[in-house]
Amino acid sequence: MLRPKSTSLLIASLLAACGGGGGGDTVGMCPPSATSAPMAGDPAPKEVSENIGQPGDPAAYADRDSVAPGERIGFHVAVIGDDPANVWFEFSRLGSSWQQDGWNLANVAARSVPDNGWEDCCNWPETVSFQIPENWKSGLYRASFSTADGINEVYFVVRAKNPGSGSKIVVSVPMTTAQAYNAWGGKSVYEYNSSSDTKAEKLSMSRPFAGNSRDKYTAWMPKFIEWAQAQNEGEGIDLEFIANTDLHHQPGILEPYDLFVTVGHDEYWSAEMRQELERHLEAGGNAAFFSGNNMWWKIRFEDPSAGLPRGRMLVDKSNDPVRAENTPELHQGNWFMTDPEVKLFGAGYARGGWREDFIGGDVPDFIVKRPGHWAFAGTGLAKDAGFGAGDEIISFESDGADFTWGPGGVPVPTTTDGAPAGLEILATAQLQLGDGWSNYLDEAGIPEVDGRRRVGKSDYTGVPGAWTTMVAYEHSGGGEVFNAATVDWVFALFACGGATPAVECRITKNVIDRLKTSQKGAPAPAPEPGPAPAPEPGPAPAPEPGPAPAPEPGPAPAPAPEPGPAPAPEPGPAPKPDPEPGPAPAPTPAPSPADC
Repeated sequence: MLRPKSTSLLIASLLAACGGGGGGDTVGMCPPSATSAPMAGDPAPKEVSENIGQPGDPAAYADRDSVAPGERIGFHVAVIGDDPANVWFEFSRLGSSWQQDGWNLANVAARSVPDNGWEDCCNWPETVSFQIPENWKSGLYRASFSTADGINEVYFVVRAKNPGSGSKIVVSVPMTTAQAYNAWGGKSVYEYNSSSDTKAEKLSMSRPFAGNSRDKYTAWMPKFIEWAQAQNEGEGIDLEFIANTDLHHQPGILEPYDLFVTVGHDEYWSAEMRQELERHLEAGGNAAFFSGNNMWWKIRFEDPSAGLPRGRMLVDKSNDPVRAENTPELHQGNWFMTDPEVKLFGAGYARGGWREDFIGGDVPDFIVKRPGHWAFAGTGLAKDAGFGAGDEIISFESDGADFTWGPGGVPVPTTTDGAPAGLEILATAQLQLGDGWSNYLDEAGIPEVDGRRRVGKSDYTGVPGAWTTMVAYEHSGGGEVFNAATVDWVFALFACGGATPAVECRITKNVIDRLKTSQKGAPAPAPEPGPAPAPEPGPAPAPEPGPAPAPEPGPAPAPAPEPGPAPAPEPGPAPKPDPEPGPAPAPTPAPSPADC
């Protein structure tokens, strides 16, 4: 769901040094220079009308969202305008200081963009391919391409070589949400940054990124990674990563993991992606959502084709209630109209809302309602205590569950929104409609039934208004789910150091520590033992005649030796910390007659 970004989110995206996009061709490649090729300063943000970049800017995209060590990833690179140029190419890993020495791509071709570049672009030949070294850690990586005029970045995931061997926690990176907001070529799936104010229904996944759409990678994920690395007295919490499109294309990818995690903004899900998460939960896996606006739009994918190695993403956004009710399999609008996402997440965007006024709009606290819940252990928070407003964790988009007020002012889920049985609402934040906030129920176009707007398969019958609700529940498959239910949760993780860390830091640690191990794959419990069967009656054995003979005398057993100190272990080398990857071999240029 598009809403204006908060000031802090906008600053974070601008600090990511993003540029426009554009062209690519087969090129020659020179060895790394002794000094880096000229790097432009942070490029000015592009306007909507300039979302393919300025003349001389580089543009690039990859042929896949994720890759494992030992596999190759191909990059398609070009220069905007009429003149070819050299492009400097290097890697970094988000959430760390690691950076790979770069290479110069010589004489990269200039290319134009078709009129419908958002859908058909780019069909560029592969410029350079790169084999991921075996020692690269699983994580979110950035390939930066720069000329003297600008920078363009490609984000991709390195999966684990042996999934689940380094960590049972897997973080899903929201590639689909980033592409939905990406207006490179002229359109996104939002009117506000689309040409002629007309959104697209099909987007090429094989195109560069423009403007602030890459904040889906840079605004939240790096801070969560940095937080994880700082835990356990600096030993860190190990994480493995996948692209969320892997949920669609690789059924079973969650089988090795106990805990599935999302961070930030994870809005666009296909039916296949949802099915993979459902299989994980039904098998006893756990889930932690430090995110909001989750699973709001239902999407589909077209298969890859010539020139489009990642195919297209289809986003209809049609909320025809007749089709939704009579033929839900054809519905491609909001998930809640046919199969509420609240069933999995425990909270949904239809009851939540977005902050429209980032200057004067209210930034609420979470108000604790179940202080005895394990998520609050060690925080010192009492019932009705507030937290979060100072860190602006509810300042963009967030989700809520339908509820009524029970005895003692404790919210009781109504489940009219599809929420699972046993859902607990741990904390609430009221989003003051008209005080800088709005929600889906306020929007025009939702049909009314008997004078009320229809939401999901039933009407919300609880407290009116918009709410953010932090929730948790035990899934019927045996695992547990926690949902912070707000996009900006990790903004509090900037304040985890020092004498008074934010309570969100402790809550996040509580969640990870509890859910990192699940019942997934555990054998079924043995049946309770019943009473032993009575023995079959039989004749008693005849007694032996006469007394038993006395035993032969023998020497007394030797006394047990006095315990002494255990022998000292042989000294050995201390374990070594996991080193940062060393220099990678040079990437392979596509066949070309060009020389350096």
